[in-house]
Amino acid sequence: MYSISWSDISEEAKGYTMPMLIGDRVADVQQLKDTSPVEQAAKVRRPLLMAYGGEDRRVPIEHGRQLKDAVGKINPSLEWVVYADEGHGWRMLETNVDFWTRVEKFLSRHIGPDAK
Repeated sequence: MYSISWSDISEEAKGYTMPMLIGDRVADVQQLKDTSPVEQAAKVRRPLLMAYGGEDRRVPIEHGRQLKDAVGKINPSLEWVVYADEGHGWRMLETNVDFWTRVEKFLSRHIGPDAK
């Protein structure tokens, strides 16, 4: 989170707010590593659907790609979709229809009537 430049987090927030709320890059380096989603990716063994907006400035897509790559190494049940023109939340009708259709199918396959 500290190293990404494409975000809605200001440099001031990176220097003041993030150390207080998330952890200091120096003093809390081990805690940040231990709780990093990318570092924990090998524990994700259940099916996972990841959806991102290509224009999201709150959760930069690079973070999603890093997690996808890490989880994908050990989890064949990973589904990934990027809505190139969306930000941090789906605003377009076609995106909403596509996303919620995917969610419905995903849940049906893994916990619903089509689950094995």
